[in-house]
Amino acid sequence: MTQKQLLASSVQLLGKMLMMVLILFPLLASAQAANDQYKFSREGIFGCSRSTAALPQSVGAFSATGGVYVPVADYTVELNTGVLVYQQCVLRGIVDRMSESANTSMNKIILTNTNTGGDDGGALFRKVPKQEDSSEYQRVALLGLNNMQSSPDSLTKTVPQVLQTTARGVLASMHPLERLSCPYQGNMDDVWSQRDTSQAALDALADSRCDPVFGYIYRKEYIDSQAASAIAERILQVQSSGGYYAKTSIDENGNRVIETPSSVIGQTTQLAINSGYVRVQNANDVDQMVGALFAGLASQIVSGNQGLSGIMNRIGNQPSYLDQVTAESAVGLRNAAANAALQVLAGARSVEQQYYSVVTAIANLLTSTINQLRSAENQCWNLIINKVCSSPPTAPGNTCPAVGGGTLHVATTTVASQAVIAAQITPLANQTIQNVQASQKALSLIDKLIAGITNTASLDAQRLALVQLDQLVAQRLLHQAGDVTQVQQQQGAITSTMQDLVTNTVKTWADSTDPATGWCNVNNAAVLDMWKQRWKQ
Repeated sequence: MTQKQLLASSVQLLGKMLMMVLILFPLLASAQAANDQYKFSREGIFGCSRSTAALPQSVGAFSATGGVYVPVADYTVELNTGVLVYQQCVLRGIVDRMSESANTSMNKIILTNTNTGGDDGGALFRKVPKQEDSSEYQRVALLGLNNMQSSPDSLTKTVPQVLQTTARGVLASMHPLERLSCPYQGNMDDVWSQRDTSQAALDALADSRCDPVFGYIYRKEYIDSQAASAIAERILQVQSSGGYYAKTSIDENGNRVIETPSSVIGQTTQLAINSGYVRVQNANDVDQMVGALFAGLASQIVSGNQGLSGIMNRIGNQPSYLDQVTAESAVGLRNAAANAALQVLAGARSVEQQYYSVVTAIANLLTSTINQLRSAENQCWNLIINKVCSSPPTAPGNTCPAVGGGTLHVATTTVASQAVIAAQITPLANQTIQNVQASQKALSLIDKLIAGITNTASLDAQRLALVQLDQLVAQRLLHQAGDVTQVQQQQGAITSTMQDLVTNTVKTWADSTDPATGWCNVNNAAVLDMWKQRWKQ
């Protein structure tokens, strides 16, 4: 596969990654519903933007590393290798763990339904055949007897022992109830006692359906055939699906209605059972290896003492095997996401520390420049005082005898350096202070997030820390390598500027012939006269 094909396939995979993050991640919190505070951004740590991929300080490239720069090739492929490395080495592992966790969660639902989705919470497969068939037979038989009891059958109303006898030997038949009913509409006692000698009564004597013995036989055959038909249907379901029942319900008429065919139950259950084995078989990357419990699901069902039903049962004081599989996969995903976040945080902290070091150095440089200007100003101040005073100023009043006579009231400070500082340094200092404070805050947040991810076993606490990190990345509140490069360049420019500022300012103060700017030019008599005039009492 060429680099361009790899890039194209990676873009598709990244879209799937983001979708899986947004859809599947809430499944990890014990099926907790998705909440707005747990949503992730496409520009965050689980996205694949350049800014995100650059945070872990990937070995891939984001800029041309040498040779002739070819815009099309370099920008579309070479300069994207950093994104590809992040996608393959960080995000792919998370998606594999997400896929495993989602798979185990779905398997738990499927296998739980297989074990408890039948009648009265029973299994959807033949577990105790004779008992289950007997239960189905009894259900259908009781339904048939109930229908008989409510039907307008003169025989069973006249001789209730027929129905009672039938009930004792009952269970299935293919004949409709109307074919069993005696057509005589009167009381059969009148026929047998010859109180009724009508043609209808004579016909009743000749009709086997009106005879108590044959009436019992016909009714028992009916119930037996109905139950046998229902059992045959269930056996057919089991045979056609490899041993599983259909998902059914009983309607208001007592009929069994199929909601999900047994073939679907069997196929989905088999897929769930084999999914761990298939994932291990198809794994071609270390991140694609699933947890040992998930991989051994099929083996546990085949070799376990309780088989398919046993994976639902608690093991002593431990959760069931199925619960352990789900928990193991959830932990695997949590660890993968946490490790990826820690990798991002480690890179972000390294970058942020570099940024903080540079902006702190700039702040120190500006402070040093201010001190140099004030020191130079103080030296100039002392030179001027020595030139205009015949002796050092004394208290009170900081006065001195002036050279040439008179008394001078010497000022204690000058505003020369402060004017330069306010015009040339203060704007830079204000921005630098903001940068230092922002970087300090970012470092503090990163340290808190690292602690939040590593020092807790709570999935919700870890996930909240991940969301906070995701938001910091998405909102560009963490500095990146490009920011460090930019501030380093700024540091170089400011260093040169401040050096020139000190040199040029001191030179202007000491050499200018204009007393207003060359206030420290002690070789200029006009400057000395200016200070004498200002300080003259």
